[in-house]
Amino acid sequence: MKMYILINDDVTDNFVPVITAHASLACYKNMRPMLICKPGLTAFSKK
Repeated sequence: MKMYILINDDVTDNFVPVITAHASLACYKNMRPMLICKPGLTAFSKK
């Protein structure tokens, strides 16, 4: 699974890490029921 987060050029550099962190957490929260993570692995796989 790949995720692309697009940020407009008019967003200041200070907000880019905050925006991308919140976007990735929102995606993870939305997709969590469909993901499996085995203990000891860092990669997720689809069910």
